[in-house]
Amino acid sequence: MPNENSRATNGSYWAHFEPPALPEEQQLREAVERAAKMTPHQVFESSVKAGIHNADGTLTEHYQSKPPKP
Repeated sequence: MPNENSRATNGSYWAHFEPPALPEEQQLREAVERAAKMTPHQVFESSVKAGIHNADGTLTEHYQSKPPKP
């Protein structure tokens, strides 16, 4: 039965659900805002400093795809 928290989709009613906020939500939001203000070169430098990329632009070993185990 629909109520004020329900919405219809293709004739079916779904209760409105808001998942709880993640504990890191504010940190993530701030990090995204900082990254959005950076130049592409600054973003790349940050990924090198974080160990994601090598200075030549390749991924570090930890972030490279590994073949699936048989």
